[in-house]
Amino acid sequence: SIKVTLPEGRARFVLPDRQKTVAPALKQAAAAVLSQLPKKARNKTVIVTAQSQPAPLGLVTWNADIESLYAQGKRVQQRQLTRELTTTAQGTLARIGDLVADDNARRAVNYAAQTHQAETHRLDEAQLNQLIQAPLLASLTATNFKLTAAALTITAAAGQAVATVPYPKLAPYLKGATPHAPAGKLIALTFDDGPNPQTTPSILKTLAAARVKATFFEVGTGIAQFPALAKSVKAAGHEVGTHTYDHPYLPKLARPQLLDEVYGKNLWTYYQAFGTLPPFIRPPYGAMSKANAALVG
Repeated sequence: SIKVTLPEGRARFVLPDRQKTVAPALKQAAAAVLSQLPKKARNKTVIVTAQSQPAPLGLVTWNADIESLYAQGKRVQQRQLTRELTTTAQGTLARIGDLVADDNARRAVNYAAQTHQAETHRLDEAQLNQLIQAPLLASLTATNFKLTAAALTITAAAGQAVATVPYPKLAPYLKGATPHAPAGKLIALTFDDGPNPQTTPSILKTLAAARVKATFFEVGTGIAQFPALAKSVKAAGHEVGTHTYDHPYLPKLARPQLLDEVYGKNLWTYYQAFGTLPPFIRPPYGAMSKANAALVG
């Protein structure tokens, strides 16, 4: 074990074999616990028992059991908690910027986490809105996560998990990821609007006969009016994105109306039908201002 004196009190670190130094992130976690102990307490001490394991991208994940001891009056008080930290190889807290190349990738990781939460928990409308509005990984400097070879876990300030995303769903957005382009010439076939009982069944029949898969960008009003037909598109193996709720020209919308067309009632309608979130949005008329794009994940 290694004993360290911190401004907030004393700390003892029980580390894995051959670990001769204390990672700065572990000292930071110990100091945070010490600072939360009663101000008038005496002999403030924490014992940190930590285990490490390699994480992707050269990072390290620590599981730290932290026991705090202090004297208050004539009694010795004791508290225990667990902290899970992901650090760089140098032992500093890892930032989401250590995982992804730019802010677009950070937003993609957020949406992947939101999608996984929506798929694995049956949410009501209020819970879905809360999930979409949650900051999760709010910026490239965010450190509120734990990364392992299995998953990324996003945590709240108190350390409890608020969202997870399995590593395979995360991998395409991480540094060093390279897309695997299929060989040969390709066409992406897409359809906008609908579903519509006059046209969608015949399109599905033609695609089935040709053994072709396509992407359908459906509007929320169509999904709400014909949910069974919307589900039949996905059941046939096609991809279903969103084309907003009722096809407005987005650049002219104020923030509340835009968010309702993309998220709000649109997302709730999609989620009721498919139990997940749309993988893509196609703005009506291809029109999306930079200001509006900044509001969409």
